[in-house]
Amino acid sequence: MEKYGFNLEQIREKRDRLKSLILYGKFSGEELETISSSIDACDSILRNFEDEEEIDPDNISRNMLLDDLKEFVTDDDYNDENKFVRNNVCSLLSKLICKKDSNYSFTELNLTNEEAVELVGDMIKAKLGMNHYNIFKNLFIKQKDHVEFTDIFSSSLIVLPSTREAYSLIHNHPDIAKASDLAHEAGHYFSSNISKSIMLNYSVLDEVESIFYELLFIDFLIDENINRDDAKALFSELITSSIQRAYILNMEFNYPMYKLNSIRDFKVMANKYDLYNITEIFNSKDLLNWINIYNNENPFMYVYSFIIALEFYEQYKINRNKKAVVSKYEKFISQIGSIPDFRLASCVSRDYIGFEGFKTLRKYKTKYVK
Repeated sequence: MEKYGFNLEQIREKRDRLKSLILYGKFSGEELETISSSIDACDSILRNFEDEEEIDPDNISRNMLLDDLKEFVTDDDYNDENKFVRNNVCSLLSKLICKKDSNYSFTELNLTNEEAVELVGDMIKAKLGMNHYNIFKNLFIKQKDHVEFTDIFSSSLIVLPSTREAYSLIHNHPDIAKASDLAHEAGHYFSSNISKSIMLNYSVLDEVESIFYELLFIDFLIDENINRDDAKALFSELITSSIQRAYILNMEFNYPMYKLNSIRDFKVMANKYDLYNITEIFNSKDLLNWINIYNNENPFMYVYSFIIALEFYEQYKINRNKKAVVSKYEKFISQIGSIPDFRLASCVSRDYIGFEGFKTLRKYKTKYVK
């Protein structure tokens, strides 16, 4: 039976064929950009595994982290519309900060790869329908050489723009988070199949598709009485990480990272914003690493996407016509990147504009976290 795991030689050959196309073919500027993006995607996969032995997460120098933080762009890449929304969410969510729930330990399940795939597949059939499941099956069951379960890398999905061919990394957690990560990447994969944009343009709403899948997976676990406590803890983790990301945004607006010139500067800033106590990370190097990870993840994208995904989830829960909500979700994600974020999101939630009261987050924080 075919096992999960990337066929690196196949990816290498694909990259080399694409490079040959550029050398010997005649293409428009847009076609060249698409092919180049595909080459970069192949290189990204190969680079991860070719450099695997050199990775040492504990050996990151403070200066390297500071250099990374200085590169974090805050204002230049985003238009006034998104800045307006970002300022609103930062000022509100910074007031809702909560500490990490460090006392909860997920149950060790050690799901096999097949069991994790089957569990997520059952959720998709039950919650989203066969159209979603057939797309899921195409990658996670039929193309096992495009799915790698790994103990080293974070979960991700890489799509080649030229062919929409997908490769998925799933972190091999010993607990239910393995299947939760898989559900998250399955959401991205569904979106890549129905998106109207060939180049899959960047949007601050790019995580709606995957977080909605995660929320439905948690809901499925609770409905089916599968690891209910772990499911509620997953929900708590989603909300807490969203709030923490928002706090980093708020801090960034008030004390831009590019102003830091030394670890001493960083400590002054961290104490000013009480970051050590808020995050319960008391080592400056570890705290820098934590902030660096969140910044590299585009935290504002996760925060905005989480708000809209919660809105879809709330509608799904209260509406008897689940298919209508799923159809609305499908239409929404098919338009991401082709309609301005602000206008698209406002169609789902007026709260997106001013976040007045932020009722959805408060409601679910009370229901699951407390």
